[in-house]
Amino acid sequence: MAKIGLRYPIYAKYKEDTGGKVTYSDAATIGKAIKADINITVSDVKQYGDDEIAEESHEFSGGTIALETTDLSAANYATLLGHSQGDGDDEDEIICKDTDKSIYVGFGFYARKQVNGVDAWRAIWFPKVIFSEPNDSLDTKGETIVFGSDTIEGSIHKDPDDVWKCERTFATRAEALAWIKKKANAEGDV
Repeated sequence: MAKIGLRYPIYAKYKEDTGGKVTYSDAATIGKAIKADINITVSDVKQYGDDEIAEESHEFSGGTIALETTDLSAANYATLLGHSQGDGDDEDEIICKDTDKSIYVGFGFYARKQVNGVDAWRAIWFPKVIFSEPNDSLDTKGETIVFGSDTIEGSIHKDPDDVWKCERTFATRAEALAWIKKKANAEGDV
């Protein structure tokens, strides 16, 4: 399988009621996707008996996702990390306090892949992610222009049903987009 490209990074606010039912709201895209690095941690536990493995368990224990994007807008930055924005003419101003708290979101994207010369679209949804303050790096312009980008990293968690990832492959891009938008409870042009 050849992985080709990455598109449509989308998040939606995560809400869990007292009965464990999860809903999503206020879906938004995060710029244009450049790269997504997903690292999953699995706890490997082995029990030995009679000098051999008697029982073995491999369970999800957590993970991270680092999303590199063309733009982390002021609105997305403030929403994801619990910061506030200015009003009126100052709405692009971000006010960061040490008491600000990041929120849980559902997060996903889709990507093209090719198997035996046939294109397919792989859509991935993480039902519960919390992003943390991104690092920032700026360079002076030299003889040639180098584009900078934003990278935001999140921790992947299990939802109340112990689901940490949903994934599906589609024959068309439109089907993958529709599925990811449905997961995010996104309506219209998000």
